[in-house]
Amino acid sequence: MQKPYAVQAFGDKFVLKQMGRGFVKVGTEKPDPEDVRMVEDAWTEADRAIQSGQWDLVILDGFNYAITYGILDPAKAAAALKKRPTRKVTSHAGHRAAKAFSMT
Repeated sequence: MQKPYAVQAFGDKFVLKQMGRGFVKVGTEKPDPEDVRMVEDAWTEADRAIQSGQWDLVILDGFNYAITYGILDPAKAAAALKKRPTRKVTSHAGHRAAKAFSMT
C-alpha cells in the first residue's frame, strides 16, 4: 500500500497502520470471529505503542466502536490507558465515546 504524501513527509516520525478491514457490521448478529481477532491484535499493538514511550501521540481510530459493540473490553482498555506514561496523549477517534474514557 502506498503511503499518503502527508505521511511520507514525516518520515519515521509518523506511522500509519490499518489494523482491521473497515466498519464491522453489528446489530442482532455477533461480530465475525475474524473481526474480533483483528480488534484483539490491534489493541495489543496499540497498548504496546501507548506504553512504550516512543510516541507523543497515539490515535486510536475506531476505538470507540470496538468498545460500544462489545468487541473490546472497556475495563481492560481503561486500565491500560490510565497506566500510560505521563505526557502521553491518546485520541479515541470515532463516535459514541464511552463515559469511562471521557477523562483518560
